[in-house]
Amino acid sequence: MSMYIGEALAGEGNEIAHIDLLIGDKVGPVGIAFANALCRQSQGHNNLLAVITPNLLCKPATVLVTKVTIKGADQAVQMFGPAQKAVAKAVADSVAGGVIPKDQVENLVIVAGVFILFTGWSIADPIAGALIALFLLPRTWALLRQTVNVLLEGAPAHLDVTEIEEALCGAPSVRRVHDLHVWTLTSGREAMSVHVVVEAGAPSDKILEALHVILHARFGIDHTTIQIETEPAPLIQITPKAG
Repeated sequence: MSMYIGEALAGEGNEIAHIDLLIGDKVGPVGIAFANALCRQSQGHNNLLAVITPNLLCKPATVLVTKVTIKGADQAVQMFGPAQKAVAKAVADSVAGGVIPKDQVENLVIVAGVFILFTGWSIADPIAGALIALFLLPRTWALLRQTVNVLLEGAPAHLDVTEIEEALCGAPSVRRVHDLHVWTLTSGREAMSVHVVVEAGAPSDKILEALHVILHARFGIDHTTIQIETEPAPLIQITPKAG
């Protein structure tokens, strides 16, 4: 994950809350935005960390950014109360539900821009719901993209067809390959078909065994159809004798 951007509204008509979201790696642009939000405080724009309970940060670390100038204690209470609780709850629930991968919580940071229209603790749940919806969008798109790729038998994103071709050509007695196709059967299971041209007289069974080892060990491909073709013998050129 590098950077995802989202927006959500909670409520109808004049929305209860309006949320903008950045989520990404600590070492990327979101990490820079996170640090700037904490370090560059100004009057009326008091950014704060989302906490589950006092002194207990949610993970991934999340900073709330005020989208309007805070004027007076009533508006400050909105940010340092229901909004802070709602954002922390949404992040924690998203991790617990697998929307945000648990093994990435130390690597990611979140910047949440929040605008609240009404006061009161009753707004906490709608805000949390809107934020969870935002977190779901990137994951939903990723899953949809993977599903379409499987249905269309597309090449798996983690496999480089050129690298596979070079690896096969490096096997003993292999001259070249052609008509190489790799596709996804189901999630985590790939298939491949290829035509392999070998030297004349080369032992086909040993070549097939070597190719299967390469495909399994280097690329994790076990479902294969390999057609062996023999390199044609060079043509003998007969030159008429002079005189």
